[in-house]
Amino acid sequence: FVPRATAVGMVPIYDLFNHHNGERNVKLQLSDTGVQLVALDPIPRGKQIFLSYGVKSMSTMYRDYGFVESWPQIWTWTEDTAAKDRHTLTLFPATLDDSGNEVAVAALYPNKEILSKFWQGHAPLQEYQTLAKTHTLNLPRDLLERFRNAATTLLESLPTSLKEDQAILKSMVKSKAALLKNPDGSENTKQVDLQDSISAVEYRIAFKKSVKAGLSVAEKALVDWNDGGQEEL
Repeated sequence: FVPRATAVGMVPIYDLFNHHNGERNVKLQLSDTGVQLVALDPIPRGKQIFLSYGVKSMSTMYRDYGFVESWPQIWTWTEDTAAKDRHTLTLFPATLDDSGNEVAVAALYPNKEILSKFWQGHAPLQEYQTLAKTHTLNLPRDLLERFRNAATTLLESLPTSLKEDQAILKSMVKSKAALLKNPDGSENTKQVDLQDSISAVEYRIAFKKSVKAGLSVAEKALVDWNDGGQEEL
């Protein structure tokens, strides 16, 4: 078979490792004698080995590999207008404020410098969160307003809401459980079809949650602009 490391060669064992840009702990290194898998840090016994399939949008990851990674999540969409404006955010796990409430963390319209750090760098989550906050707080006000308006329009234009998708998913999961409990001889095909539908709804939910998080980040950054300053990171 042709592995994901086709740019290097046929490396089937390497291709068995899972992807995680945020927790990547190995890299492939070329040498005169072939290729080596090199640890970026000491890896404790029993810890999973993660490599990177590349810095890709979540739509590409889902299409090519069938999953949405936990972080960082790069989401993009193009407006259904004549201008075809494109919007991008890179989402990280939320932080907690002094009251224990979750605060969304995202880099809106991330530049090449930020994206390259995920591919070439290897840093703790907190460092990436700080980088994302700094980047977004330094965006011009018109870009923050552009993202806010685009995210609001997108969420309002989608055929289903986040709440509706969550209800659909709950119903599908119940149907899958009932199918497994009461087989009729065709459950394998039905289960595969139902699981594909569940996966698609889960993707829709992840996308809508990310856009809502990006909207929250944009609105908070605009408040900082209106207050005439930026909060301390």
